[in-house]
Amino acid sequence: MAVKSAVLFILNNENNRPILLQRVMGTPLLTWLSNGLSARGICRCLLICPEQFAEQAKACFPDSIALTCTADQNDISGFIASEQ
Repeated sequence: MAVKSAVLFILNNENNRPILLQRVMGTPLLTWLSNGLSARGICRCLLICPEQFAEQAKACFPDSIALTCTADQNDISGFIASEQ
């Protein structure tokens, strides 16, 4: 059975905190998203995120998702290759 993976981008918003890190009903949107991905069988995720938000973003993921976090978009090919 194939491993289900996802690639997520948190874009650098110079004026504010990125939308995915903003809270809705007391919880960051990224937490809602990552829990939904986990519930649908995603078990691997590459998060491309500016370094200043990396720790905040990593805290949004459940333990059921193997998370790789990087600021370098060029890491996508390595992430995809490591799945095979």
